[in-house]
Amino acid sequence: MKTKSLYNVNGIVALAGRSDVAGKLKAAVQTMSHRAWNGYQYFDGRTWSRDGLSPGSTFGYAICQSSHEPPNDGQLPIHGEIYQDLEVKAQKEILKSQNDLPAIGEGVYVLVEGDSNSLSFLRDPLGTRPLFAGKSPNLIGVASERKALRVLGFPNVSVISPGRVQRIGFDNEQEKIMPRTLPKETSSPKAPSAPEEVIRLLQRSIKLRLEGIGKLGIAFSGGLDSSLLSCIASQYSEVLLISVFTRGSHDQIKARSAARILDFELVEMEVSKEELIKVGEKMICITEHDRTGDISIASILHLASCMARRERCERFFVGQLADELFGGYHRYISTLQRLGARATLSEMEADVQNAHSANFERDEAAISPCHELTLPYASLPLVTYCFSLPMEYKIDLESARRKILLRDAAQLAGVPEEIAMAPKKALQYSSGASKVFRKHLNPHPPRGLSL
Repeated sequence: MKTKSLYNVNGIVALAGRSDVAGKLKAAVQTMSHRAWNGYQYFDGRTWSRDGLSPGSTFGYAICQSSHEPPNDGQLPIHGEIYQDLEVKAQKEILKSQNDLPAIGEGVYVLVEGDSNSLSFLRDPLGTRPLFAGKSPNLIGVASERKALRVLGFPNVSVISPGRVQRIGFDNEQEKIMPRTLPKETSSPKAPSAPEEVIRLLQRSIKLRLEGIGKLGIAFSGGLDSSLLSCIASQYSEVLLISVFTRGSHDQIKARSAARILDFELVEMEVSKEELIKVGEKMICITEHDRTGDISIASILHLASCMARRERCERFFVGQLADELFGGYHRYISTLQRLGARATLSEMEADVQNAHSANFERDEAAISPCHELTLPYASLPLVTYCFSLPMEYKIDLESARRKILLRDAAQLAGVPEEIAMAPKKALQYSSGASKVFRKHLNPHPPRGLSL
């Protein structure tokens, strides 16, 4: 059950200074106006206000409000969710004492607390919510976006690593790292149980993320990952599939065909070249990425999440992390051929550990004007299980078959074979977005995301 003692936000900025921070805080949070669906709230350590901090304040934080209801003075804001009950007092004690994060339990979250001398903060172990920090001789800041700190003139803005409880003060800095629960290859489980276990863990993850949700939107291209999410999620919520594509692209045909086979409602958006370029320019500003692949992915996800909001979907699912967990990228075959199974498993683990900066931060920002990013595959119990599996559950070198276990699990969950066994095609290519942006943005090589 999700905790009721915290206040959910869609972005946060916290500042501690040796002089007045009131004006700085307002300037910083307003760079994230796309997140403030219901305006802003400011907290000075005692009370909340819509108007800002009192002049002379040396500590405070501002939130982008996602709820119509304002926070009360006893609540601690959280960007994300924790899937268990835990008192606010206990949350604050964890931040102050730097106790182990397992006391919090599973969730997707960023928490911040502090005073005029220091800021304490933590980020969930997989880094599903962004967090950045900056420090100068007279000011300390943390924020959900880099630009909120850059506008204040911090010489360096750094990414806070996932699973980190950190305290930054003017006189000292301390941090404690929570070990990632990503075990190396262990004894091989019995083959018949592996697909069932994947389904069980995905069901658990999806059920937690859909508690109290009536209607769910899923970014959909007709591929394996989002089709499996759709089949499981339909047990707990009304499902609406959302496909965004350019004319003549792979997704224009594939998504419609897959939705018909799965018997789910599909909403389609055909976007013109001119419209896509306009959205891409907006995404460069919001996500602070300008690579062709990043902007292609961000633009399609942004448009899909906007459509989900117009269709009154309360939550929006993206099939991120399935490729890293189950061996979906073609480059894993190359590594397996050259260096063997152990090196390939290590590469997959590194990709999961780096997904927060390679993918999550971009995708979270892209959909932040409409929804909070929800990633059912980014569940720590599922990650833990997947990294206990040997290579033969993921890739068969002889046949070049990838994502073996996930394809078997999908068929067990009711995904038809023609969808479950179809070859992977990355979102930026299948939607046609990459083809458009290659002609209008810089030519850096893209990173893939499958749906």
